[in-house]
Amino acid sequence: MKNTIVRKNLTKSLAGIFLLSLALQMAAFAQNNPVVSTSLFRGGPTKNGVYPGNDFNAITATKWQFKTGASVRSSPTFAQGMVYAGSADGTLYCLHAATGKKIWSFNAGSAIHSSPAVTAGKVIFTDKKNRLYALQKTTGVKIWQSDLQPDQPYAWGFDYYQSSPLVQAGTIYVGSGSGAVYALNEADGKIKWRFASASLVRSSPTLYQSTLYFGDLSGKVYALNAQTGQKKWQFSTTGDTIRNEPLGNDYKAVMASVAIKDNIAVVGGRDGFLYAIDAQSGKEIWRRNYNGSWVISSVAIKDSLVVSGTSDGRVIHAFNLYSGREKWAYKTNTIVWSSPIIVGNTVVGVVNDGFVHCIDLLTGKEKSRYRFGDRVFSSPSFADGVIYVGNDDGHISALQTGVKAVSGKPVKKAVFWTSDVMGKYLRAGMSNLIRDYFVAEGYELLTEETLPAFLKTNSTPAVASVVVFAAGYFQQEIITGSYHNSVLYQYLMQGGKVVVLGTNPAFHRFDYPAKEYKGLDYLQADTLIGVKYPFNDLRSHYGLYSSMPTESGKKWGLSQTIPAFAGVDTQQVTPLAIDENGKAVYWVKNYGHREGTGFVQLWMQANMLHQLGEVRKIADYGIE
Repeated sequence: MKNTIVRKNLTKSLAGIFLLSLALQMAAFAQNNPVVSTSLFRGGPTKNGVYPGNDFNAITATKWQFKTGASVRSSPTFAQGMVYAGSADGTLYCLHAATGKKIWSFNAGSAIHSSPAVTAGKVIFTDKKNRLYALQKTTGVKIWQSDLQPDQPYAWGFDYYQSSPLVQAGTIYVGSGSGAVYALNEADGKIKWRFASASLVRSSPTLYQSTLYFGDLSGKVYALNAQTGQKKWQFSTTGDTIRNEPLGNDYKAVMASVAIKDNIAVVGGRDGFLYAIDAQSGKEIWRRNYNGSWVISSVAIKDSLVVSGTSDGRVIHAFNLYSGREKWAYKTNTIVWSSPIIVGNTVVGVVNDGFVHCIDLLTGKEKSRYRFGDRVFSSPSFADGVIYVGNDDGHISALQTGVKAVSGKPVKKAVFWTSDVMGKYLRAGMSNLIRDYFVAEGYELLTEETLPAFLKTNSTPAVASVVVFAAGYFQQEIITGSYHNSVLYQYLMQGGKVVVLGTNPAFHRFDYPAKEYKGLDYLQADTLIGVKYPFNDLRSHYGLYSSMPTESGKKWGLSQTIPAFAGVDTQQVTPLAIDENGKAVYWVKNYGHREGTGFVQLWMQANMLHQLGEVRKIADYGIE
């Protein structure tokens, strides 16, 4: 009996030691890996911009879009099947993540550019009048409101963002245009402490090892004790020493949020530098000079890589976190203000032209790109295989990600334009607009000097390529040669793709040295592209007749047509739209390669320029 009691006591002692050891391990783990009970801007309190999820190589579809009343520069927050985002129309929206249907909305009466923090029971955000709100998560009913004092004067432009609140352990941390950072009680919005900075605070606070980090518009970066608000250190960027007036723009402000990993804080400024700072001491570790190009986007950090975006530099960059050494640079077509995120080994970079770029984290190589709307200042978030992002046309968008089969072929996309024949075959000025649209979409601009080389270089089945002709003109260099031996025809025969948007340039004749138009020659089209028109006179014109897209046309992306002429027999082409007389007026001539290649005849008028996105889909069809 005595031995039994001893064994029981020993068992209890060992169990107690085990539980104590386990508790200490769990406490240590919790200290190094704080539990995030809220959904926050940039994915968590350290603002690393890393989201859990499976790797992907493409956006496969726009899952849904929800239209608000104005621009959406707030970055959406996902929490438990719902998406929350603010709009410049002064409303915070709660949407069903699966369908995009509105669950509720709250009208604050002032633009909402901050990203909401979502706790177990509340949604917390600020508006442009520096009012901090807490709403019931399920109903949108206001719980409390705290006024954080009016903005200080700020004369410079491009002041698009408000600080997004961070909520941790019952405390809300948020910056204000009043020139301060606040700590407030989550339960009732009462202020715990207030720290006065040197200028307005648009940066969203970052929490790391009980220290709060943020920047202000004077060019300073701060570290505060998160419990008391007492300053630990202050770092002056180059912007802190700059006078804006002689330069005519703001090169002082730190608007980005600080991202921290392994005791290194990384943040950029409008002074054109990206800084790595020791998070404990505030001493500079390294910096990257962007030569005056603003760094407004917040960086993403995974493992040893920092991913950054910049404004006029038009680049998404990766650096070694510890040394600042460049790993890769990915060029974009326009400015990058949206903050990149990382999912698996995929960087998601949203660019101002409305493109989402999927980039390999390790190599910087493009996986794919996808255009979902117009100008973008919102930053993406990610959950359950879906990217959520807003844009300036007022939409909150859900973009489905996935894995698309990759052919391994390089993709070459170009638009041809020349001023010498501008307006002869498209209405005046249209060719300029078409050119500019496709250049903005990432197409290479070709001129009469560069078009022949592009066609020759890409006359191989090993390359997937397309040329959109903004000017309805085939120059002499690409159509001369023996029968079916021209540069143009060989390009088509090897799997190239040509898209024309007006009368088919293949049946126009020119005095090329004089650049004079000489009239129609429908028989020439058979020689140049292998398409027969019925007559070599205006009987092939036949007149303007309404047409309707075919099933093939709809598959390619065609939804709208205009009355067109010069129809051809449907037996020799794939009709994309057929007129009322049974002629193919929108069509594609395939030359034996995969679907999506060949010669594509479309039609455009000035009142159809809003359909250029549809033309791009047709141009991209079968190429990407």
